[in-house]
Amino acid sequence: MAHALARSGSRFTSFVARASLLPLLGIVWAAASSAQGGPPSPQAQVDAANPGDIVVLQGGSHGTLTITKPLTVIGAPAATFTQIVLNGSGGNLTLSNLHALSDLTGQGFDELRLSELDLHGAVSVLGLRYLEISKCSLGVMLANVNDIYAPGASVVLLDSTLVFGVGRVETDHFYVANSNPIQRLVALSGRPLANDLTITGSLRAGQSFVLSWSTPGPLAVIYAATGTRARPLGPKQWTGTWHLDLSYWPLFITSQSGSLIIGLPPSAHLYGVELAFQAVTPHYFSRPAVGIVR
Repeated sequence: MAHALARSGSRFTSFVARASLLPLLGIVWAAASSAQGGPPSPQAQVDAANPGDIVVLQGGSHGTLTITKPLTVIGAPAATFTQIVLNGSGGNLTLSNLHALSDLTGQGFDELRLSELDLHGAVSVLGLRYLEISKCSLGVMLANVNDIYAPGASVVLLDSTLVFGVGRVETDHFYVANSNPIQRLVALSGRPLANDLTITGSLRAGQSFVLSWSTPGPLAVIYAATGTRARPLGPKQWTGTWHLDLSYWPLFITSQSGSLIIGLPPSAHLYGVELAFQAVTPHYFSRPAVGIVR
């Protein structure tokens, strides 16, 4: 049973109030018209955006997309590219609801968050300190090739599929939940996370999703945040690791397994925001459950 802010199975509406506290985000729906007078290309939209903007790309099939600035890039609907190349000079980048027909490669960003991406290849990015992959599909057919290559980073892999069933990861610190078994891991540390907190459905403004949990008792506090931390914390004598950033707040207290329907308001303030959830019991952290609102 959930206590305080909501009951299990009810529609949770406190995000309406929380949304009003978020900063107004710069959203780039379209840049100037192209030379032919039609809608701008995805590359033109990305090039016209300011660092920190949210860029909403229309669907369709396109060539290479090169990203050089810290942005949040969202396909609405999903946009397909022959290749996605990163060439930044610092800052954080988020990509959501995009498809690529080859590897996602590059360098130059501090943190990279990938949500609901379909890649016919690997993720190979240099210079990261944090890489988060949630609800993605990666497909690498070549033997002895890494599915995920992010040397020096902390990598969190959640609810994702390595299409051909061969998991190869090279990084510094690796955390994984509800994803393919990793066959080859080159890392300073690797930690599997219990699949005890999940999100069903995409996070869309004006719609609902389901948060489900099965944490050990006797009581658990479910927390929410508008982001994850680049260095997960694993205090001594605790099971699991803490992944939410400093924006976290308590949603409710529960004494049993259950689920909650969470309704998001139709607010532009939420577009492109990462929502992250985690359950805490005495000396125990659940896995994180994350998504990008679109």
